Amino acid sequence: MKQSILAIDNDPLVLMSIKMLFADADVEVETAASGEIGIALFREQPNRFSAVLLDFEMKNKDGSGMDGDEVAILLKAIQPEVRIVMVSGVEDQEIVNKCLAAGAEKFIRKGLDPSNLVAVVISMLPKIDEETDPRNDLERQHRIRSTLKMVGSSRELCQVADTISKFAAFDEPVLILGESGVGKEGIAKAVHENSSRKHKKFVAINCAAFGKDLLESELFGHERGAFTGALNKKIGLFEHADGGTIFLDEIGDMPLELQVKILRALQEKTIQPVGALSPRKIDFRVVAATHRNLREAAERGTFRQDLYYRLKYLTIEVVPLRERPEDIEPLVRYFINQMEEKTGIKKTISDSALRKLKSHSWPGNVRDLEAVVKKAFVMSDARITPQAFSEEVVDFKVNNIEALLSSGEIIKYDDFIRRVEEQERTLLLRAMELSGNVKSAAALLLGMNHNTMNYRRSVLRMEEGKQVAPKAVAK
Repeated sequence: MKQSILAIDNDPLVLMSIKMLFADADVEVETAASGEIGIALFREQPNRFSAVLLDFEMKNKDGSGMDGDEVAILLKAIQPEVRIVMVSGVEDQEIVNKCLAAGAEKFIRKGLDPSNLVAVVISMLPKIDEETDPRNDLERQHRIRSTLKMVGSSRELCQVADTISKFAAFDEPVLILGESGVGKEGIAKAVHENSSRKHKKFVAINCAAFGKDLLESELFGHERGAFTGALNKKIGLFEHADGGTIFLDEIGDMPLELQVKILRALQEKTIQPVGALSPRKIDFRVVAATHRNLREAAERGTFRQDLYYRLKYLTIEVVPLRERPEDIEPLVRYFINQMEEKTGIKKTISDSALRKLKSHSWPGNVRDLEAVVKKAFVMSDARITPQAFSEEVVDFKVNNIEALLSSGEIIKYDDFIRRVEEQERTLLLRAMELSGNVKSAAALLLGMNHNTMNYRRSVLRMEEGKQVAPKAVAK
């Protein structure tokens, strides 16, 4: 699994260049164009980022905003273990001391060799190898099966199992995030089974499957005569889950009007059936799941922010199947065993068929893989070959790639980087030409910070020899 860093800088060009610098280092870069945005992103997922690359000078001309040392102090308050690399276009001992006092472990001057920046950040990232996770495939498989009752051997799924074990002692809500088909309900059941509530009921409902009125009745119940057609009293799912766990799947699709009632239930541990005159005290734990980005939904106003902040206290992220290919073969063999037990027919699968399944992106995740394997089992003779799922698992052949490249619909990433750098170099050269080769005037013309412009010129190696701006071509 790729490690992630958070880059915070108020210059979009610098952020773009940082992404480019780390593209070949197998490090994912999340960017933030201000200290405030960076803190919000970090607070959202404090354990996601292995390091933070932080610009020192970020305040606006009017004095608003936050400088890097202020941001560092708040990041450390959220996650004391976070490792911070501070960068600055100005280097004097007072600034260095200020950065180190704020919690930065390293200070780097902008405009120096960019490869040095990458090397410093990489050196600070934790090593993901057998030393940090000494468990082998069999040990991880056992951990995943015993805790999650699921099949797999990936570190990512094993980490989910470890996280659930840590959550077992708490009774707060749990939010499960992940694409459709990754197995969120199975993980929700694992949260229940590893908690002190495991001897009580686990009740599940898909919030996207009901309209507002019907969903409210399903969740909270109703009294007889509460509305037209309410001929009898109905006990809601929250009441059924008394003492146990209620799983609200696809909570991101729940109507806003109901979200406020869920929030009240979480805060007060009470529910009020439709038509009831007073609330009822209920003991329950909520586990919610969604494939949607709830943070963005809360910002747009399509999901209540107060409910989102209440739910995200304990969060489990399930990465898609394409990012944990080690789980594909164990899952395939598990689904084949299921079909063998069901039908009494024994079948094998070829190595070429397994390779084809492992190379597929699986947009529908585990559910998608299960359907393809079981269909292939039915359609095959004694041995499952790649031809058994040729319709569902389409080869993306080289000639298709070449056709896309020749049409101009897509370009190679290296070519994209080259084009961007050419455009940026031309822009910087033209600005220098128009400003009489006065760098401060060129920076003003471009609306850039002077130090940022020097940094970009260094990255593009524009100081190594005299550069001449390309002349305009007459059309």
